[in-house]
Amino acid sequence: MSDWFAQCESPQDVKSLYRRLAMKHHPDRGGDHESMVSINLEYEAVLKRMNGYSFSGDDGKERVYRWDEAVEKAAMEMVLKALSLRMHDVQVNLIGTWVWCTGETKPYKDALKESGFRWHPKRVAWYWAPPESHSHYNKRATLGDLARWYGSKRFESSDENVPA
Repeated sequence: MSDWFAQCESPQDVKSLYRRLAMKHHPDRGGDHESMVSINLEYEAVLKRMNGYSFSGDDGKERVYRWDEAVEKAAMEMVLKALSLRMHDVQVNLIGTWVWCTGETKPYKDALKESGFRWHPKRVAWYWAPPESHSHYNKRATLGDLARWYGSKRFESSDENVPA
């Protein structure tokens, strides 16, 4: 197994690095299949080992990471699906296990719908949530609040990690 995630100390670090690696190595973005398979296998193994990891969110609340294989795989697939749409001026964020797409999404409305994303009018963003997680996020919280509490990294088509 490779050491893609050797420097990661938390589930948030792992997920943030995964998004950067997926942007660079996904076959739909100019990468190769073998690297993406290696990244996916190590991503899953590292997160499994972090089950029960405790951390303090930016809101001061203590949180515990819980590994759920089905949810993690579904979230990872949705991140990859969003990245494969090659949306310019759109940011793809994984916040907890929810995938959010923000920015100039209007031209991609139909593709996002077909991919399983739903529109969130209050947060002015497209999102995908794992099944049975309807009330997981605070309905009054802004997208920025959620990103601070659960960690997030935003990717845009102008990122240096995105192949031309």
